[in-house]
Amino acid sequence: MNPVSYKAFISYSHQDEPWAKWLHKALESYKVPRGLVGEKRQSGAAPEKLYPVFRDREELSSSADLSGNVQDALERSESLVVICSPSSAKSRWVNEEIRLFRSLGRSDRIFCMVVDGDPQAATLDEACFPPALLESGVGETHEPLAADVRKWADGKLLAKLKLISGILGIRLDDLRQREQKRKRRLLAAYAVLAAFALALIMSAVISRIDERARREQAEILVQQIVEISDGLNSVVNLETLQKIGERLQSYLDTLDPGDLTPESNKQIALVLRQLGEVSRLQGKTDEALAALTESRKIIRRLTKQMPEVNDYLYELGNAEFYVGNFLMEQGDYELAGGAFRRYADSAAELVRREPENPDWIMELSYTHSNLAGFQNLSGAGNIKTALEHADAAIGLVESAIELAPGNKSYRAHYATILAWGADTYLRVCNLGEALSLRIKTEQLALSSLANQPGDYSLKKKHAYALTGVAAVQRQVGLSKQALQNLKTARSILNDLMEIDNENLDYRWGTVKLDVLIFDLLGETGDMETTLQSAAALQDPILELLDLSEFEHSMGDSQYAQYLLDYSALLWRSGDLWGAQAALEQSIAQLTSVLSTSENDRKSRERLARARFLWWEQRGVDLLESQAGLKPYLKQKDQEKESCRGADNAARTAIIEGDRNLARESVNYLRAKGHFEPAFVRFCSTYDLCRN
Repeated sequence: MNPVSYKAFISYSHQDEPWAKWLHKALESYKVPRGLVGEKRQSGAAPEKLYPVFRDREELSSSADLSGNVQDALERSESLVVICSPSSAKSRWVNEEIRLFRSLGRSDRIFCMVVDGDPQAATLDEACFPPALLESGVGETHEPLAADVRKWADGKLLAKLKLISGILGIRLDDLRQREQKRKRRLLAAYAVLAAFALALIMSAVISRIDERARREQAEILVQQIVEISDGLNSVVNLETLQKIGERLQSYLDTLDPGDLTPESNKQIALVLRQLGEVSRLQGKTDEALAALTESRKIIRRLTKQMPEVNDYLYELGNAEFYVGNFLMEQGDYELAGGAFRRYADSAAELVRREPENPDWIMELSYTHSNLAGFQNLSGAGNIKTALEHADAAIGLVESAIELAPGNKSYRAHYATILAWGADTYLRVCNLGEALSLRIKTEQLALSSLANQPGDYSLKKKHAYALTGVAAVQRQVGLSKQALQNLKTARSILNDLMEIDNENLDYRWGTVKLDVLIFDLLGETGDMETTLQSAAALQDPILELLDLSEFEHSMGDSQYAQYLLDYSALLWRSGDLWGAQAALEQSIAQLTSVLSTSENDRKSRERLARARFLWWEQRGVDLLESQAGLKPYLKQKDQEKESCRGADNAARTAIIEGDRNLARESVNYLRAKGHFEPAFVRFCSTYDLCRN
């Protein structure tokens, strides 16, 4: 038998040639989402493209047999796609092609696309399935599953995805989700062509005044908007993103929700969500919030009109998440918390309706993980509540995996949820549990990568998982192992940058890793080399902060951390002037962040560390000259339970002259197994390590 070389063979009747041409082009031009490329299937790894696809009728002769060329193509085809209609049902050649392909032992690789006729009809004049298609091979008949391109059925877009799903051997839901999450790869020229196409459609919409025609054109416009918006996640160039977004928004403004079906209204809400995310990346906070809240408003209306529809309830929960996530990034923790709790309520209701549905269980797990993270990031967060949410999230995802053990996306998210759990346990300085969860996270990331070694997103996740392990290893005193993991993670991201050097996520990740590496080296390695590396980082960080994607408090606070670490390094090297200059810059950054996000926990912790460095370097308390910072430096009792909080409490006690209180915090940390190099040095310097 000839080796397989065609992804699919299209079998059709002459009368259906226009459909065959459309399908041939649709399949060969389809790009498999990057996250699915290389995924193992029964027929092998998922390819980048469904190319080539065989479609040929020219060489069929009037002989009794299929031509040698067609037989050869069938033998070399991975799948058979039959275009079903009354014409194909009566076509001798279509029947012969089906029988030959089935004889190759590939019955499970036959897929159908209905373009005309009645699948239930008993006569050939009305039926759409060729007789050979109904044969089971064991003397019985069965009705095949089929995609139906007709408007009142699946429609072209869904029918195409159904066929691609079958050919790839990938679940339709996974394929549809990946379609909405394509990474930044679309050329700017596509945006221009897409905008031009939309302009033509708009002129057709405006030219019609008949109500029925207006509704039909509005539905067509929605389909086109959705197709174009799919490219938003793939565009690399920010200027192009902005042009597409502005054009899409102008078209959205012309649509009357009353002209649209509920499903089309939902699609518009999802497009608005995408536009909100684009505006968020561009630093356009007002536009982002407006688009995200309008998207939520549409979904809320649909849910109110049809409360029994689970899909609308699911999308309502996600709409709340996107709004909450945006508000949290802006430091509005109170409003963000409300949105996150409503997200959890939606997921809980879905589980109540279908308690054995793993998708809903997984969604509820996401909400608990999200709430745990929210409690961790907010300075007003409750540790006990965060732990409860973290444990609930882990338990739920394990239940979902038990119900659907083969679901790869569940396992991928399991790693993320474990990472959030580890961060939550650090809030109570439970280093053993945190390290255990972090190691498990890294093992899951490595396992996923082994199954899909070409997946860039999995490589990035592995790098971040290693970073998480290193963070806890450093706290328990495993500095050598932590440094090795940080360097490995840095190497992974560096390789990814060589492939895509415009990817700002990779660039930002490498810079943050460089900060962690030089800070750890400063405690354990060559001081001169470390100083040079640290100094060289300032320009790349400032360059990233100048880009609109990182104009938010998290970026500013991260820069403040770099300045803190650099100041401490300069101080220990004897450069008092440089140390004080870097420290002043850090305090200015943190003050700016906290003036708009006073409950930002990490910024508050960094400011407490800055206060101690100020006292060490100048011999006076920072509050003597900047009393306005006092509200940001007041520690809550629960904050002192974390390793970082207890460390800061000990340093604050030294500043204020209370050595007994400092020793209490030190003893608490030592009992917890906290032996971070900087803490050990502090403990020894101030003679606090003796029992």
